Amino acid sequence: MHDKYQALWEQVGICEAILSSRYHIKQHKELVLGIVEKWCLKTNTFVFPWGEATITLEDVMVCWDFSVLGESVLIPLKTKQLVEVEGKLIKGRKEAARGRCKFASPKDWMDYFMGTGHELEHEAFLSLWLSNFVFVTSTSIHYVGKHVFPIAIHLARGNRVTLATAVLSRIYKDLSWLKDRIFYSVVVQTNELVNVYAPFQLVLVWAWERFLGSRPMPNSISHGEPRITKWHRLKVNVSDIKLPINSTGKSFQWRPYAIAINGWSLPKFYADEEQHILIDSHTHLNEDIHSFARCLRVSELVGLESIEQYLPQRVSM
Repeated sequence: MHDKYQALWEQVGICEAILSSRYHIKQHKELVLGIVEKWCLKTNTFVFPWGEATITLEDVMVCWDFSVLGESVLIPLKTKQLVEVEGKLIKGRKEAARGRCKFASPKDWMDYFMGTGHELEHEAFLSLWLSNFVFVTSTSIHYVGKHVFPIAIHLARGNRVTLATAVLSRIYKDLSWLKDRIFYSVVVQTNELVNVYAPFQLVLVWAWERFLGSRPMPNSISHGEPRITKWHRLKVNVSDIKLPINSTGKSFQWRPYAIAINGWSLPKFYADEEQHILIDSHTHLNEDIHSFARCLRVSELVGLESIEQYLPQRVSM
């Protein structure tokens, strides 16, 4: 699929994101829970004893290569032809299960579409990727979720969709929900199992990029590899994660992506000298600069299930 659709994927800004999905970030629940304690539901930021910080669109764009440009993930299928394509995918979701269950599992889905020359093989691939790696739900773990079909159809036709805002919206939502459940469990002393489905790998990577005292030794990056390579399959053992979080104000790395590292190309918006750029509706900007501008603006993060406030001005200094 990569050889055939690489140019299209680059056009819609998902090529590097798809390739980054091959890398595995191991869980570190203690670190995640340690910073979740500092999460503020009102501002969508972490409030540490030494300052305020948060996961921004810049993190989602640089670490996971999701695009901040494009149409909302809620963009509808506006033509009869596109609606018919969605209907075929929904029908395939049932047929691929072959009567074993109501809907197709990821394996059933691959067996049904992969390498068959099916007219919707590309849409099927994108649906599987979105369902398993981007917009995961409690059911998409077991079945390919039809909630991603419209997005896959748009992407397959060269229509860019702003996946970064939707992903960050879900992360904010689940951070708030997790913080609320932790507080609730302390108050009522319950041992209820808590599941979150946002891509919390990004939360962990965000912490490792900044908390120098609580991270493992990063991997080296070979030329052309994504930045996420640094944290592929790494483990860390920290007995008391609260200590480094509460005491690392001076060693907290505020701008990790502006520091040059071997094998990784700095984005163009991290220039050697400062520049003044006027951005308005009449300005024709380099895509990188336009993307970075989106990361700095106060806005609403529109996701599939939520709309979250994005307040980068609170941490931009």
